[in-house]
Parts: sequence; C-alpha cells; structure tokens
Amino acid sequence: MREVTIDEVLGQFARWIRTEVVDGATSSLTAQAYLNDVRDHAAWLTARQVDLAALTDEICIQYRTYLLEHFKPNTVSRKLSSLRKFYGATHSRGLLPRNFATRLKNPPKLATGDMRGQCLGTLQLQRILALPITNHTCSVNAQVKATRDKAILELTIRHGLREIEIVRANEADLRLKSNGEISELCVIGVRSRPQTIYLAPQSESALDRWLATRALMHVADDESGSPLFVSLHWADNGHGGGGHRLSTRGIRAMLDRYLTAAGAKLPGISGNVLRHSPICPALDHSV
Repeated sequence: MREVTIDEVLGQFARWIRTEVVDGATSSLTAQAYLNDVRDHAAWLTARQVDLAALTDEICIQYRTYLLEHFKPNTVSRKLSSLRKFYGATHSRGLLPRNFATRLKNPPKLATGDMRGQCLGTLQLQRILALPITNHTCSVNAQVKATRDKAILELTIRHGLREIEIVRANEADLRLKSNGEISELCVIGVRSRPQTIYLAPQSESALDRWLATRALMHVADDESGSPLFVSLHWADNGHGGGGHRLSTRGIRAMLDRYLTAAGAKLPGISGNVLRHSPICPALDHSV
C-alpha cells in the first residue's frame, strides 16, 4: 500500500462527507463538525511529529486520554464518534492499512443517582435572564451583545432549544406577529426535522429587540441562509465588519459565562442544564 499524507487523507474524508453523509439526513453544520474534529486530531498528530505510517492504536488511545483531560465527557464522545467515522471510512477505502479507532470507547456517563445541581431553581434562572441587561456597559458593542445574549438565553431557558438549533436558525424562520397572535420560530431539530416553537411573550420581546439591533449590522448570508444569531466582531465605532453565523462553540462559551456570573457553574454543569431547568410561570415576572 502506498504511503499517503495526512492532508491527502483529510481531503478524501472531506469529499466522502460531502457526497455520502450530507445527503438530506445530516446538516452541513454536522458535517463541518466532523471535519473540525478530525482536523483537530490531525493537528495533534502533527504537533507530536506522528505521520500516518507510524500511527498505532496506542497513539489514538493517547489522543483519547488527551481529550478526557481537556474536554467534558459529552464533547469527548462527539469527537471520538467523528474519529470512528474517519478511520472507518479511510480504511474501507484503502487509504489506511487498518481501522485505528476500534479501541476508542466513549467515556463512561456520569452517575445519575445524585441529581443535586443538575437543575437550576426559578430564582437562579431569573437572575441569569436578567444578567445581559444589568451587567453590560454603556458601549455600543456591549449593548449589542447584551441584546443578542438575552434573546439566546430566552430561547434556551424558556423553550429548551439546543445549541445546534439556535445555530441553525435563520432570520426567515422567525415570524413575529401582532394583534395578539402568538409568534413562532421554526427550528431544525433532531435528525434535521423542522418543528415550530410558539414563543412566550418575554422571548418575543427579546427577539424583537434583537432583530432591530441586527438590522444595523452587516450580516453575511451563508449557504444555509441569513443567520438569526451572529458573532460580534465590530470595530470601535460599533459599525465594523462581522455578522457571521454564531457557532455552537460560541454559544456554549456564552452560556458558560452566564452560569459563572450567576454562581451556578459547578463541576459537571454546562449550559445544557439551562434547557433542562423549566422556569415556573407563576413565579416568573421577568420581562
């Protein structure tokens, strides 16, 4: 078997992802996540001067250990899933002599016997929902970020939206209505199936404010449409470039910051806890 380079194998894998994986059932964002995970793995190999000819099961297991030391179990499981797809595909196509991912097992799930801290109380959720508005400074950039973050927190806490569902949302998916009608957001959920979310008044108000702010930005369309939520890379005057679709990593980091600010960021607690902590309407008076 002729020796191939990491770049060649990555190129073949990218083509395989585009032609055989992204076929209606899997979104382009999911395919990009596969590629990003594999590229991170390739960068780790390169940094250790390991080429494909010297690759062994033990080296891949070392990478799994590295992941466990630097990422949460759910993230490790996703990255290992990407590697299993990568090594399985490259071996079946004759690019590698064997599948080096056969011993890459997902980390054990956290014990569920003690559920303390796995859900937040109504007062904690109210505090987190209020943080974007109460904590921002007077700068234009801070106000824009607060408006965007408030809308994302509303969708996460009140409606249980996943990070990927928020990332996939386009401006055209949001239908804000008047005359007492309920506003809607169409989201692409599990297995890329669309579903309609009926918005609470607080969410509708936050999204309305965000749309007014977003209209002043240079939002860049991508292959999926015009993103509802975008990253903020503005110039000092608040009207610079930017406006590209916000990533799942960006949303995850944002949620973690608000959990930390509210004193709710504990070991094993991630932004995912927000969508599993229903806020009680009878006690919720936030706007």
